[in-house]
Amino acid sequence: MVPALYDPTRWELRFGGFAHGVGSREKETWDINGEIVVGSFFGPNPLGFWSPLIPRLHAGVNGNLSGRTSVFYAGLLWTVPISERFFVETFLDGATQNGSLNGDATHNALGCDAQFHVGASVGYSFNPQWRVLFTFDHLSNGSGLGLTTCGRNQGLNNYGARLGFTF
Repeated sequence: MVPALYDPTRWELRFGGFAHGVGSREKETWDINGEIVVGSFFGPNPLGFWSPLIPRLHAGVNGNLSGRTSVFYAGLLWTVPISERFFVETFLDGATQNGSLNGDATHNALGCDAQFHVGASVGYSFNPQWRVLFTFDHLSNGSGLGLTTCGRNQGLNNYGARLGFTF
């Protein structure tokens, strides 16, 4: 049974901040994040126990506050309730960025404009409307896995926290 505080049919707005480019040339800068999660069109529990396997759509932006790489992403988000209040999420997105393709002293070499955006969150629901999420996200062009021929692929790792408001 899906816990009462999680309703996949509700939409959600999320806002927060990320430590940007941890371990890279773009480190020690910050992103502001905004995201919208679309409610499921399939109802609150269409597959019973397996309902968390149905993804929801989401889209967002990580805007860098120091003129480094900013990212717009959109894709699929899976939320799995662990208990009434705790949940985990994972996401797989397409993304576009405004950083450097070849890199420089303050930018990673991202290789191409089109990127993959993947990651995971651990969250806690305070009540049916408010949640907090701790998130890791990774930006990559996928060339290391043979998914693209973009060449350079230094990627970006971001760690952050966000508040979510469901409606």
